[in-house]
Amino acid sequence: MMLEPDLPRTQEALGSLFSLMMTVNRYVVGVTAASFRPVTILGVEVDVLANFPSLKTNLQQSVAHAQTWGPISQSLFAEFVAIPRIGQSFRYNADQILAVLNAAQNNPDGQPNAAQKQQISACLRDLLGWLTTRRRSVEKQQVSVRTFYDLIVADHTNLATGENSIQTALDRLRTQGVQDVLNWLNSGIGSGAIMNMVANYVSTMITTLTGYLGIFQTLVDSNQTAQVALNLTLVVWQTLEGKYSSVIDDLNDAERSARAILELRDIRTAQLAWDQLTAYCVQLVTHRPK
Repeated sequence: MMLEPDLPRTQEALGSLFSLMMTVNRYVVGVTAASFRPVTILGVEVDVLANFPSLKTNLQQSVAHAQTWGPISQSLFAEFVAIPRIGQSFRYNADQILAVLNAAQNNPDGQPNAAQKQQISACLRDLLGWLTTRRRSVEKQQVSVRTFYDLIVADHTNLATGENSIQTALDRLRTQGVQDVLNWLNSGIGSGAIMNMVANYVSTMITTLTGYLGIFQTLVDSNQTAQVALNLTLVVWQTLEGKYSSVIDDLNDAERSARAILELRDIRTAQLAWDQLTAYCVQLVTHRPK
């Protein structure tokens, strides 16, 4: 019977959770804070992104998707905070079970009687209730993370397409726009003032698009990093779900089997392991990055 939470593996998984969530947070903040304000060219405000209507729509969609991360991350944190409560329940119920088993040694056959078995079953059911609730919650967390992951994968494609469209426009402007100014100057058509205005327009557009390109490149890169972090976050919850399921199976066996009930005499080892996991989780919460 393995009721302990496989400390090294579980701690390793949980220890990475907050840094993974911070990685996703950085992407979310980057998308929602991305600024593409109109620029003033020749005294007139110009919405440069209006020349890229699909890009603007896709960016707004990415922002809307990113804003769904807040409730998900809060739910992940709440689930993490619930782990010590399982440890506390495990400590209390393990103490109760051990007290009953110790008392049962005074029975004529040294075995728990019917009333004592009922007491043990009540403790096991309490533990099962906690663990089953948490396992269901962890399953829901995984669905939420997968849904968000699918959204930002689609957003990555859109952001990369936007990056490429700006790069294409910038390349065209750098070559054709500058060449047009040179052609006008060489042709002698128009005044020098007009030529300066055209040159200023081209220069301002190049500067603006270069800035926009940098923003999109950053968003594309941070989106990809967030995807990796989300995949690893799923591994954390899968590890935890697997441990919960394993303990639930063993507790169910203990409730059904008289022999398994006697094996609960070794529950102290599991109790200490859950205590350690509880302390570890409390430490992580206390020192988590803000």
